[in-house]
Amino acid sequence: ISFTAGAVVYCGPLSYPFVEPISNVTFANINNTTSAATGGAAHEDFTAIQGLVEQSGTYPISLNGNSDGPYSNYYVVFIDWNQNGKLDDAGEVYFGDGSIFLNNSTGTGTPVVGNITVPADAKLGVTRMRVKKEYSAAVATAGNGFADPCATTGSCGQAEDYSLKVVGPGMAVSNVDKDKVSVYPNPFHDVLKISDVKGVKSISITDVSGRTVK
Repeated sequence: ISFTAGAVVYCGPLSYPFVEPISNVTFANINNTTSAATGGAAHEDFTAIQGLVEQSGTYPISLNGNSDGPYSNYYVVFIDWNQNGKLDDAGEVYFGDGSIFLNNSTGTGTPVVGNITVPADAKLGVTRMRVKKEYSAAVATAGNGFADPCATTGSCGQAEDYSLKVVGPGMAVSNVDKDKVSVYPNPFHDVLKISDVKGVKSISITDVSGRTVK
């Protein structure tokens, strides 16, 4: 039996009559700064930008954006850990209760921060992360759509999509600071830099399956 699996298709793009933008997303090797000016695209595709996370790892996320005056803008994050094309299965919605928000923000000041823990059974490989920011006075109201990755709750906001690569525990590159030896960047793709090789006895690189590459 043979079959061809089609590409996973996600809902969207979302639409907002008035765009109050997300100006920065920093998470797991993603650090994407965009214009803080109101207007522009309501739903931006940044899936070419890829973060790296490990199963069971906990990572801080920093979010910034323009609230266009003395208003509260709330953030919600969706990550398709099982890679089934849905962004709101159990354990895939973060801050959907309206727990993180910015008030009277220009998009260039102090960001809001939170933590995201990767499930131990998150499927290995590349998946989708969606960040949504909305103006709403009652984002935590059940059924109002704020915690729905495919819906918008009002006229003001923006959404951004990113890619995340999930690897097994210990497979992401760690920064090492022992006897003044530093290994960076984290993660690396083509070039790995070591600050002082005098104390290095050996270096090995393995892929996500544990196979030695070099």
